[in-house]
Amino acid sequence: MTPRFSTTLPAAVLPLLLFSVLLGLLYSNTYDVPFIFDDFHNIVNNPFVTSDDLSWKTFKRLTFASPSRWRWLPNITFGLNYHVGGLDVSGFHLVNIAIHVMTAFFLYLLARLTLELPVMAGRYAKTTEIALAAALLWAVHPLQTNGVTYIVQRMTSMAAMFSI
Repeated sequence: MTPRFSTTLPAAVLPLLLFSVLLGLLYSNTYDVPFIFDDFHNIVNNPFVTSDDLSWKTFKRLTFASPSRWRWLPNITFGLNYHVGGLDVSGFHLVNIAIHVMTAFFLYLLARLTLELPVMAGRYAKTTEIALAAALLWAVHPLQTNGVTYIVQRMTSMAAMFSI
């Protein structure tokens, strides 16, 4: 028995569009929130992030010499964010919201795929709606505020995204 899970374009685009619009509106008041707390140590005062050089050497420094060197992928995204928009916080917040949107979408896909496994066949009639409701509840829950609004907490958001 094959799962009923379909990945047609409209089936995938509509939830992604819903997450994008809803979370974009929900977090729209954060685009001008300044750097705070650990943002200064990890981004603003970090010479590896605020380098205008996009060489392999800079990426290597972002990976191994940065204050939070064991979090190399977020460090690289901070460096790319700086390269595109300097220290304009709106770009950093936009990337954090985009990561949150993608995480919610991945959670929706995981929940839907799980509910449509052969072992679950016939238990739930509206698997798409259940998966969408679960992902929406997770995405808009107040516990997510810290991970999305504090710029340096991109590390947390990316950990959640890759875990899901």
